[in-house]
Amino acid sequence: MIFLQYAFGDVQMVSEALQAACDNAMRSSRRGDTRAGIDLARHAYRLARQESPEAELEALNAMALCQTANGSFIESIATCIDVIGLARQHANRHAAAFALTTMAGSASFILDANNVVLEMLRVCRSEADALDDTPLKVRIHNTFGLVYGNLGRFDEGDLEYDEGIALVDMADGRAALITPGYLIMGNKAFLSVQRAKAASAEAFPALAEVAEGRIQNVLGIATVEMNIDAEARALFCLGQLRTLQHRIAEALEAFGQALSRATQIRHNPRLLDTNIEISKVYASEMQFEKALEAMEEAYQIADANRPTAKVASTCEGIAAMYASLKRERDAAHYRARTVRERETFGRENEIAVRDLSAFWQTIAADRFS
Repeated sequence: MIFLQYAFGDVQMVSEALQAACDNAMRSSRRGDTRAGIDLARHAYRLARQESPEAELEALNAMALCQTANGSFIESIATCIDVIGLARQHANRHAAAFALTTMAGSASFILDANNVVLEMLRVCRSEADALDDTPLKVRIHNTFGLVYGNLGRFDEGDLEYDEGIALVDMADGRAALITPGYLIMGNKAFLSVQRAKAASAEAFPALAEVAEGRIQNVLGIATVEMNIDAEARALFCLGQLRTLQHRIAEALEAFGQALSRATQIRHNPRLLDTNIEISKVYASEMQFEKALEAMEEAYQIADANRPTAKVASTCEGIAAMYASLKRERDAAHYRARTVRERETFGRENEIAVRDLSAFWQTIAADRFS
């Protein structure tokens, strides 16, 4: 039984102007300008509320995708819950499944809810098959790949990415707009770095060679397509790989190039993660002043993009650097801030987990009744 048994009624078409506004929002986010993507999605939503419920659903789904791309996972989950409630009122199965896929992806990054997330994605896959919706199928393959990578289920993640890439290559332009092939290939390269990091010393060289090939492939595509975000992501992966290989100068060079590209497109999640990695590299080389500078930069970005658990983790990193520099008063201050920030995010996260669990219990009850 499909999770939302809608009857197809008279569904109004979304206007070309509204569809273009939503597409521009998603395109901006996929290209790495996530703040512009959110601003464009907000504009689309203002237009949509004057048009139709279907237009409102389209704009809210674009908003949720842009929020996820920006790392605003709690906000994205809340938006998805709103979408699914509205979609059920207006018998729009596609909008509901799109939102559920976004929700599963966001939840996988911040919540200890892997079983629920995988069940959500299995339901989404059933819906996508029933609707024969290729863009949705591609999104689901990509999201499964991300979740399996986070769980260390690398073979399953690779398979999902491969199927997603094959499908988007055969599909029309809409699938590539929502989930570009280069994005999936970038995620596949990142997964290969995750696999190498988790490998034994004996297995590492061969896996590192695979990761290198995937990263270079994405860099080549990024150059051809002049896609700065894809290039920044690949350079970030290269920096991680070089760190694992203890090629420190090359790691810092790759991270520096990733920072340069991410700065061009104002990609705050990439700037945040890259500064954290740079700080770790400098700390491993006992260059604590430089490590502190990078972690402080990461904190500024995290603080400006709340809610995120990385506010607390960057505070913890700053405290560690101050301790290494024998600046105990400063270290104590940031240790205390770490505790406060963890408590703050913990409360926000608890609310998100509660809402997600309550939501899924309702959906699951409908599905299996």
